[in-house]
Amino acid sequence: MYDKVAKKKMDIDQEKHFKNCTSTVVKAIESSGLKVDMYYSIQKDEIYVRLGATEVRISVVVDSVHAAERVLGATQARLMREADRIDFDLQLDHHKCLEYGQGLGVRLAQKYVARA
Repeated sequence: MYDKVAKKKMDIDQEKHFKNCTSTVVKAIESSGLKVDMYYSIQKDEIYVRLGATEVRISVVVDSVHAAERVLGATQARLMREADRIDFDLQLDHHKCLEYGQGLGVRLAQKYVARA
């Protein structure tokens, strides 16, 4: 009997810890300006997380990248070398990014391609 009570208390403590950690992470992501949607799987044994950004957030990031280029001298060539060094799949070509997004069916990319 004691083992069952102790196990149930441990399960409740772990669930509280998980919820607290999840809440902290989600708040940090949302405070960065991203949208967070979370879904349970049908079996309720997995949680799916979808992250997204608004057009405003994307434009802020693009503006800050351009500011970094001006202030720090971070040229496209330098960023490409660094991405290659750390083996990061970095897409810097604006048009290639939009084409790639359009191929994936990303609505924002389709919207920008339609404007051009």
